[in-house]
Amino acid sequence: MNYRGLEGIARKLTEIGLIPYFEDYSTAWNRIHDYRPEIKLPTFKELNVSTDGTGMRARNSGRYLEMKYGRKGRDKYVVVTITVDSKRKKLLGIDANVEGKGPSEPEIAVKHGKKLIGNGYTIEKFNGDGKYDTNDTFDFWRKHHTKCAIPPRSNAKIRRTRCNWRKHEIRKYRKWGYKKWRETRKYGDRLSVEGENSGVKRTFGENLVSKLESSMCAEAIQKFVFYDFLKDYGRNGYDFKKRQKYVYFYR
Repeated sequence: MNYRGLEGIARKLTEIGLIPYFEDYSTAWNRIHDYRPEIKLPTFKELNVSTDGTGMRARNSGRYLEMKYGRKGRDKYVVVTITVDSKRKKLLGIDANVEGKGPSEPEIAVKHGKKLIGNGYTIEKFNGDGKYDTNDTFDFWRKHHTKCAIPPRSNAKIRRTRCNWRKHEIRKYRKWGYKKWRETRKYGDRLSVEGENSGVKRTFGENLVSKLESSMCAEAIQKFVFYDFLKDYGRNGYDFKKRQKYVYFYR
């Protein structure tokens, strides 16, 4: 939706009394383009988390140009890394960076884990794909007595791995094979984060309209956090007595 359309919707919401004021499109842009909403963390304290990254397309150049001339730096992606609760599909953490910049996905997973544990949550299990098969990831979750479902990389070396727990997982994976390992470790729990990524793209699209890198990252974060808000609304309804907290853009 463009900002003029947003202004029109705000006018109508003001007329029916759902929001107290509305602003013109330029004021809305100034308040929205770099706005990074905070995630409302759940009340339950025991978590089974999954982390994964996905790309949001930051340029809408034609596919014909890409097919004819190749990428040649034309495409730019914003990599969004999210952490969700695998059982309840609740968003718990999010980071967005322009492709090639910022921390890696395993580093972001550890960052989200530290923040959740610091807020008093107990993480019973962590699920991630082969990108998270690193010594630092296993060391962190081992320190906090958290189970892991991370498939070893195909070129993982036992002798060169300093993390004993990772060595143990590599041996188990090679002994059992993928199918038995997947069933034993309940690797299917990771699919919840894949569903979150695809749900956001189906609802809001995977293209970003912002031009500045900081605004691109903020827009990507807005999509995921607002999608999580829509899911909460579908489950729990909306408290109109507290509606002022959701109309920040129009004050």
